[in-house]
Amino acid sequence: MDCPKLYRPSVGALKSFDTETVAQSDVTIILKRMEDKIDSISADVKKLKEIACQHTVALDSVLKTMNVKPRDLKLFPINSLSQLQEFEENCENYTHVEIVSYIKQKFGGIELYKMLQAIFADTLLAKINWDGKKGKEAIQNFKLFNYFIYEALKENHSSYPEFEKKMKKAFHKAKAASYRRKNNEKLKV
Repeated sequence: MDCPKLYRPSVGALKSFDTETVAQSDVTIILKRMEDKIDSISADVKKLKEIACQHTVALDSVLKTMNVKPRDLKLFPINSLSQLQEFEENCENYTHVEIVSYIKQKFGGIELYKMLQAIFADTLLAKINWDGKKGKEAIQNFKLFNYFIYEALKENHSSYPEFEKKMKKAFHKAKAASYRRKNNEKLKV
């Protein structure tokens, strides 16, 4: 019993039907949709970053207009790893805006390597680096650096990878300056 409402392709149409071609075109369509979604998400992330930057700039403007001076949090210099870890544990005692404003006020406009020299004692500077190579402590894992200092100084950097690159160079320069100071002190004695 044949149902007349169903479409019955001709024998020639069935011979020309290639399941592999259909499967490839389906995959291509799905990949294209995924690429479009990724592009859309990337655009949204970029917009969110711009909005966050605008809010930071606006907040700074408001603070300047109100002539509000960030309070001295007395976080620096950091003399030991335990003191740095203590800061990480206690940073929730301050608002993020307070810490970022404090860092901007204290270190805005100076070179990164000089900032590192002001943040860390020479003894600690010898035990750390950005990415933890050569058995040293990785500073990039600490919120102080991967969030607060980046946020405070991001006007000087277009992206986080650029910030990382500059921080690595700054660590190198700061350590070199520290070693020179130590050697000069030894020569004076």
